[in-house]
Amino acid sequence: MNRIIEVKLRLTDDGWSIDVTKEFAPEYGGGTQTFSDYVGGAANVHRALDVARGMVTLHPSWRTDL
Repeated sequence: MNRIIEVKLRLTDDGWSIDVTKEFAPEYGGGTQTFSDYVGGAANVHRALDVARGMVTLHPSWRTDL
């Protein structure tokens, strides 16, 4: 079963830094991967949460570490 290990939103001087760590089932390569993104400018927390939500629902085929 794939699962979310951690979701981090950090407010920086000029935007939001977002990290989502997911653990993957053996049939999807196993292990964990952290996906990162940045929402800059005048973005508010609602926009950062929208980006994090998209990262949480990424299909395992989007893995970049395999």
